[in-house]
Amino acid sequence: MHADYFLKERDGTVINVVNRAKICPTPGSEKAAIYSTPEFEAPLGSHQWLNAGAYVARIDGGRDPARPSVVISVYRAQ
Repeated sequence: MHADYFLKERDGTVINVVNRAKICPTPGSEKAAIYSTPEFEAPLGSHQWLNAGAYVARIDGGRDPARPSVVISVYRAQ
């Protein structure tokens, strides 16, 4: 899967996110895990540190069936 979207930070900074994901079936489970490798394209300034990191994320479905959504938990590799 491939997604390209924008995040708007509280300070108004807009950050482009390019997120590539893979569905990873779990043996014995009906639900497959989805993992991704997001890349951030932040402008120079207080959020530019995002540009230099390596990240991995887990994507889960939202909790409210009346409002379809996803929850993306992002972790920076050290």
